[in-house]
Amino acid sequence: MKKLKNAVTIFLSVLTAFTSLVIAPVSAGAVYYPAWPTEEEIEEARKALPVPNNLRVDHTTADSVNVKWDYEGYGYNIVYTTDPDADPPWDGDTYTVVQKQIDEYDVTVDNLSPDETYYIYVRHATISNISMHLVFLGGDYKRLVVKKQTVTAKTKSASVSASALKSGKKTVKPLTLSKVKGKAAVKLVKKGTTAAIYKKLSVNKKTGAVTLKKGNYKKKTYNVKLKITADGGTKYMGKTITKTVKIRVK
Repeated sequence: MKKLKNAVTIFLSVLTAFTSLVIAPVSAGAVYYPAWPTEEEIEEARKALPVPNNLRVDHTTADSVNVKWDYEGYGYNIVYTTDPDADPPWDGDTYTVVQKQIDEYDVTVDNLSPDETYYIYVRHATISNISMHLVFLGGDYKRLVVKKQTVTAKTKSASVSASALKSGKKTVKPLTLSKVKGKAAVKLVKKGTTAAIYKKLSVNKKTGAVTLKKGNYKKKTYNVKLKITADGGTKYMGKTITKTVKIRVK
């Protein structure tokens, strides 16, 4: 019982001292707030944020880059530039946060160009309580590089005799691909055309070689549209170009 009374006495003494420091100023019209965290305290908390784990490019298109990384309970900043020497732009306390539990972030950066190399920066971001003050914290950026697509396609006129086509199919090579970063696929552009010639054609999706089926053909020059799609994978931008090739049946 005596120990309990001593404990109560100590508690009341501490409470009285606290009241004289905090409650008294409030009653006098002042409000007590802890001091704003020092730069050292903020930097220490910022450095404690981990860099995004398993950060990677999942795939690219002609105008976008899809980025993924592990979800670790933080919000994030994601920014990009075409300048290899630029520091990541500071975007204040604007960040994106997901409130529900997920396995990984899946973010698409769009409105890009296949003819540019992009430097994409990602960092964790959060609002942290430091000394009873809410402070925005942005961790260290981690960088990804996606290079521009350089696929080119040169065309030339190709010819084949009508008599030869009566006896069998023939293949011509009116298209040459070069400087492809990744893989390229070639397709006939049939949409929007009523040209009967397309029903008699097939194209090698890797080389762009065009095969004319066996049959009767009018002697004339046929304009054939080909679409070349370069898949840059994870290191290069994608790109799609369309070329018109001329195939002469003589």
